[in-house]
Amino acid sequence: MREYKTEIKWGLIITASTLLWALLERSLGFHTAKIAQHSLFSYLYIIVAVALYYFALKEKMKTGSHKMDWRQGMISGIIIGLVVMILAPVTQAIIHQFISPEYFDNAIAQAVNAGYVSPDDAPKYFNLSSYMMQSMIIPMPFGTVVSSVIASFLRKKA
Repeated sequence: MREYKTEIKWGLIITASTLLWALLERSLGFHTAKIAQHSLFSYLYIIVAVALYYFALKEKMKTGSHKMDWRQGMISGIIIGLVVMILAPVTQAIIHQFISPEYFDNAIAQAVNAGYVSPDDAPKYFNLSSYMMQSMIIPMPFGTVVSSVIASFLRKKA
Protein backbone atom coordinates (compact mmCIF):
# COMPACT_ATOMS: atom_id res chain seq x y z
CA MET A 1 0.00 0.00 0.00
CA ARG A 2 2.86 2.33 0.78
CA GLU A 3 4.18 2.13 -2.77
CA TYR A 4 0.83 3.51 -3.99
CA LYS A 5 0.75 6.43 -1.57
CA THR A 6 1.17 8.99 -4.36
CA GLU A 7 -1.61 7.47 -6.46
CA ILE A 8 -4.02 7.35 -3.51
CA LYS A 9 -3.19 10.95 -2.63
CA TRP A 10 -3.85 12.15 -6.19
CA GLY A 11 -7.01 10.06 -6.46
CA LEU A 12 -8.26 11.90 -3.39
CA ILE A 13 -7.18 15.25 -4.86
CA ILE A 14 -9.03 14.53 -8.11
CA THR A 15 -12.11 13.51 -6.15
CA ALA A 16 -11.95 16.73 -4.11
CA SER A 17 -11.50 18.73 -7.32
CA THR A 18 -14.66 17.10 -8.70
CA LEU A 19 -16.59 18.34 -5.67
CA LEU A 20 -15.09 21.82 -6.02
CA TRP A 21 -15.96 21.87 -9.73
CA ALA A 22 -19.57 20.97 -8.88
CA LEU A 23 -19.62 23.87 -6.41
CA LEU A 24 -18.28 26.16 -9.13
CA GLU A 25 -20.88 24.94 -11.62
CA ARG A 26 -23.66 25.50 -9.11
CA SER A 27 -22.43 28.95 -8.09
CA LEU A 28 -22.20 30.03 -11.74
CA GLY A 29 -25.75 28.85 -12.41
CA PHE A 30 -24.95 25.79 -14.52
CA HIS A 31 -27.20 23.65 -12.32
CA THR A 32 -30.09 26.11 -12.49
CA ALA A 33 -30.62 29.04 -14.89
CA LYS A 34 -27.78 28.05 -17.27
CA ILE A 35 -28.42 24.31 -17.14
CA ALA A 36 -28.71 24.16 -20.94
CA GLN A 37 -24.98 24.99 -21.11
CA HIS A 38 -24.03 22.64 -18.25
CA SER A 39 -22.55 19.88 -20.40
CA LEU A 40 -20.38 22.34 -22.35
CA PHE A 41 -19.07 23.92 -19.15
CA SER A 42 -18.47 20.47 -17.65
CA TYR A 43 -16.14 19.58 -20.51
CA LEU A 44 -13.76 22.26 -19.24
CA TYR A 45 -13.13 20.05 -16.22
CA ILE A 46 -11.18 17.74 -18.55
CA ILE A 47 -8.41 20.36 -18.57
CA VAL A 48 -8.31 20.31 -14.77
CA ALA A 49 -8.30 16.51 -14.64
CA VAL A 50 -5.51 16.20 -17.22
CA ALA A 51 -3.42 18.76 -15.31
CA LEU A 52 -3.95 16.83 -12.07
CA TYR A 53 -2.87 13.56 -13.71
CA TYR A 54 0.22 15.35 -15.03
CA PHE A 55 1.13 16.63 -11.55
CA ALA A 56 0.49 13.17 -10.12
CA LEU A 57 2.83 11.47 -12.56
CA LYS A 58 5.47 14.17 -12.08
CA GLU A 59 5.32 13.58 -8.33
CA LYS A 60 5.48 9.82 -8.83
CA MET A 61 8.67 10.30 -10.83
CA LYS A 62 10.21 12.49 -8.13
CA THR A 63 9.29 10.22 -5.24
CA GLY A 64 10.46 7.10 -7.05
CA SER A 65 13.83 6.53 -8.58
CA HIS A 66 13.40 9.68 -10.73
CA LYS A 67 12.93 7.29 -13.61
CA MET A 68 9.61 6.20 -14.98
CA ASP A 69 8.94 4.22 -18.10
CA TRP A 70 5.68 4.36 -20.01
CA ARG A 71 4.30 1.22 -18.33
CA GLN A 72 4.92 2.55 -14.81
CA GLY A 73 3.20 5.82 -15.69
CA MET A 74 0.23 4.03 -17.14
CA ILE A 75 -0.09 1.78 -14.08
CA SER A 76 0.03 4.84 -11.81
CA GLY A 77 -2.79 6.40 -13.84
CA ILE A 78 -4.84 3.23 -13.62
CA ILE A 79 -4.46 3.17 -9.84
CA ILE A 80 -5.45 6.85 -9.59
CA GLY A 81 -8.48 6.08 -11.76
CA LEU A 82 -9.33 3.15 -9.50
CA VAL A 83 -9.29 5.41 -6.43
CA VAL A 84 -11.52 7.95 -8.20
CA MET A 85 -13.82 5.15 -9.35
CA ILE A 86 -14.20 3.72 -5.85
CA LEU A 87 -15.04 7.16 -4.44
CA ALA A 88 -17.35 8.12 -7.34
CA PRO A 89 -20.65 6.99 -5.82
CA VAL A 90 -19.97 8.94 -2.63
CA THR A 91 -18.89 11.94 -4.69
CA GLN A 92 -22.10 11.86 -6.70
CA ALA A 93 -24.19 11.47 -3.55
CA ILE A 94 -22.52 14.54 -2.02
CA ILE A 95 -23.02 16.56 -5.21
CA HIS A 96 -26.66 15.68 -5.67
CA GLN A 97 -27.77 15.63 -2.05
CA PHE A 98 -25.83 18.56 -0.62
CA ILE A 99 -24.28 20.75 -3.32
CA SER A 100 -27.08 20.72 -5.88
CA PRO A 101 -30.16 18.77 -4.78
CA GLU A 102 -32.33 20.40 -7.46
CA TYR A 103 -30.01 19.40 -10.32
CA PHE A 104 -31.99 16.38 -11.54
CA ASP A 105 -35.30 18.23 -11.57
CA ASN A 106 -33.71 21.07 -13.53
CA ALA A 107 -31.92 18.72 -15.92
CA ILE A 108 -35.10 16.76 -16.58
CA ALA A 109 -37.09 19.93 -17.23
CA GLN A 110 -34.43 21.31 -19.58
CA ALA A 111 -34.00 18.06 -21.52
CA VAL A 112 -37.75 17.63 -21.94
CA ASN A 113 -38.33 21.30 -22.90
CA ALA A 114 -35.52 21.13 -25.46
CA GLY A 115 -37.06 17.99 -26.94
CA TYR A 116 -33.99 15.85 -26.28
CA VAL A 117 -35.94 13.22 -24.38
CA SER A 118 -39.51 12.35 -23.55
CA PRO A 119 -40.99 13.14 -20.15
CA ASP A 120 -41.16 9.39 -19.43
CA ASP A 121 -37.53 8.69 -20.38
CA ALA A 122 -35.83 11.71 -18.77
CA PRO A 123 -36.03 10.43 -15.17
CA LYS A 124 -34.43 7.15 -16.29
CA TYR A 125 -31.28 9.02 -17.26
CA PHE A 126 -31.27 11.97 -14.84
CA ASN A 127 -31.14 10.23 -11.46
CA LEU A 128 -28.59 9.46 -8.79
CA SER A 129 -28.20 5.77 -9.65
CA SER A 130 -27.53 6.55 -13.30
CA TYR A 131 -24.99 9.25 -12.45
CA MET A 132 -23.28 7.01 -9.89
CA MET A 133 -22.90 4.29 -12.51
CA GLN A 134 -21.60 6.71 -15.15
CA SER A 135 -19.14 8.22 -12.70
CA MET A 136 -17.78 4.76 -11.90
CA ILE A 137 -17.29 3.82 -15.55
CA ILE A 138 -15.49 6.94 -16.78
CA PRO A 139 -12.41 7.20 -14.46
CA MET A 140 -10.70 3.96 -15.51
CA PRO A 141 -10.56 4.51 -19.28
CA PHE A 142 -9.97 8.24 -18.80
CA GLY A 143 -7.14 7.66 -16.32
CA THR A 144 -5.59 4.96 -18.48
CA VAL A 145 -5.61 7.00 -21.69
CA VAL A 146 -4.53 10.29 -20.10
CA SER A 147 -1.76 8.73 -18.03
CA SER A 148 -0.53 6.76 -21.06
CA VAL A 149 -0.17 9.94 -23.09
CA ILE A 150 1.40 11.88 -20.21
CA ALA A 151 3.75 9.00 -19.37
CA SER A 152 4.96 8.90 -22.98
CA PHE A 153 6.11 12.52 -22.58
CA LEU A 154 7.52 12.15 -19.06
CA ARG A 155 9.15 8.77 -19.37
CA LYS A 156 12.79 8.29 -18.73
CA LYS A 157 14.66 5.12 -19.51
CA ALA A 158 15.33 3.01 -16.45
